[in-house]
Amino acid sequence: MHMNSQKKKIAVDKSYSQGTNHARLASLQQEYDLFFPSAFYFELFNDPPEKRFMAINGVHTFFRPHLPDFLRYEIKFGRPALIESHKALTFSDAMKNGEWQLNRDESQILEKYRSETVQPMRNFFNTLIEVPLLGFSVKETKKLTDTDEAFCSLCQRLQEPRRIRKVAKLLAIPHASKLDTHWLQFRRLQVWLLQVFILKRCHPNLKGQPTGKKLEHELHDLEYIILGLHLDALATKETSKVHPFSSMSWKFRILSPDSLLVTS
Repeated sequence: MHMNSQKKKIAVDKSYSQGTNHARLASLQQEYDLFFPSAFYFELFNDPPEKRFMAINGVHTFFRPHLPDFLRYEIKFGRPALIESHKALTFSDAMKNGEWQLNRDESQILEKYRSETVQPMRNFFNTLIEVPLLGFSVKETKKLTDTDEAFCSLCQRLQEPRRIRKVAKLLAIPHASKLDTHWLQFRRLQVWLLQVFILKRCHPNLKGQPTGKKLEHELHDLEYIILGLHLDALATKETSKVHPFSSMSWKFRILSPDSLLVTS
């Protein structure tokens, strides 16, 4: 189905679509087009039928941008990518009633997601986790292990376009001098750097870092945040006062305090 929607856009994570009642989800869809990144599909493919049903049953239509495609566009053309509401999708009855099985094309989607999204994130964290913070002074770096307030002030530095451009230049990212909040590349670097900060704070000796499925879950979360920042709106149920630095809502808010965050 092709369409040019006039609705506002919002990124939605699986915790929200799975944990929100139908009336609230219907209300949200009246005002917003729902955008699910490839991470949503990946999680859906790996869910048992009952959980899959809970995640998609209340969704009428949605859009699924594959972020690496848009990142390649930015590199090729040297301008920000626009993620538009032009090709609406729906979930099939087979997916909802538990009869659905992965076909060849869907298996290829999974492999593409692993190679183009998950593995680059792993490589980025493995590269930066053991070295000093790029683009930050020794004095600033000390805030990684300081009070929560000091750590938050360090994370807020990632809101600054000049700072992100500086790090992008050090990492030899194409078009580094042009990057601002309109670029998906800018948002991805913001989110990835924030995750490096959190890993360094919570696991200063590189011990106890998330691995396996826990690490994979955290990497999925980052893709929702990147898309949410790019669209200026995110819906998630992942909020935690006990472990705030691990929650999707805290990460989203610390990077873009004025963007729309829907948690109920």
